[in-house]
Amino acid sequence: MDVQNLQNKYPQLITYLESNGYSGLYIARFNREIQRILHQAKLKGWKSYTDVYLACVEISKSSSYLREKRTIIGAIEKFEILSLYPNRCQRHQILRESNYDLLSTEFKSVIDHYCDSEKGKGKKDTTLYTESHNATTFLLALHQKGLDSLTKITESAVLEIFFQNGRLCRSCSYKKNVAAVFKACIPFFPKDTCTKVLSYLPALREKRKNIHNTLLRRKFPN
Repeated sequence: MDVQNLQNKYPQLITYLESNGYSGLYIARFNREIQRILHQAKLKGWKSYTDVYLACVEISKSSSYLREKRTIIGAIEKFEILSLYPNRCQRHQILRESNYDLLSTEFKSVIDHYCDSEKGKGKKDTTLYTESHNATTFLLALHQKGLDSLTKITESAVLEIFFQNGRLCRSCSYKKNVAAVFKACIPFFPKDTCTKVLSYLPALREKRKNIHNTLLRRKFPN
């Protein structure tokens, strides 16, 4: 688990909590958890934030203690990986599919550039999360095929992610989310690198209900 990014970014998180009226006790809990991660990740051999949480499970089985740990560790994870700040209206859980740590350095940089560039453009946090999460699973699937850089990605490898045994296995919205990430990353990578990957994505149509026929059936039922 590489903690350098958290080491560099966590003061921004603490400043945000202080500026947005979070209690001193709550901020202290965040600070304490961050310091624990920074100082013990390498020593304990943690590979992801899930490992950080599982270490807490070994300490106590108290439901209230573990609920608090899931919330704080989950918020730290989303901030470090997705640049999303805590939200009082949403309980932050540890990402169930925390695949980011399994990506190659270059694939991680795709997610990093997307999150950093799109955060200030008015997108909802849920949109940022969904798009980056889908792109992460897409890149991980490629990585598992032995492709660890953008220049190694082939059209056949991309199509294998969307089709299995000749049948579509990914939705149009998934494809749109992946495309959104690569479009945002075009300025950050060598010319045509991201556009080539975009050209490999299959042309999918959203399934829409035929409103006209639906209305006719309601007006003239059998």
